[in-house]
Amino acid sequence: MAGALVYAVRDVLPAAGALDAKAIALELDKGLRAYWGADHGITTSEMLATARDIKTSIGKAALN
Repeated sequence: MAGALVYAVRDVLPAAGALDAKAIALELDKGLRAYWGADHGITTSEMLATARDIKTSIGKAALN
């Protein structure tokens, strides 16, 4: 499962700067479904939290 999440995050990173957290969460869900299947077990809340973390890390990276 962790591998599927890593792949999904890697797939969404190039476009993440232009997306809001909800759109990133939807893209993560699509990626997880592609790599793991529909029963990946990650909740919407967890997906949104991960999307917010991605947005925060992109913002911090831009400052450095």
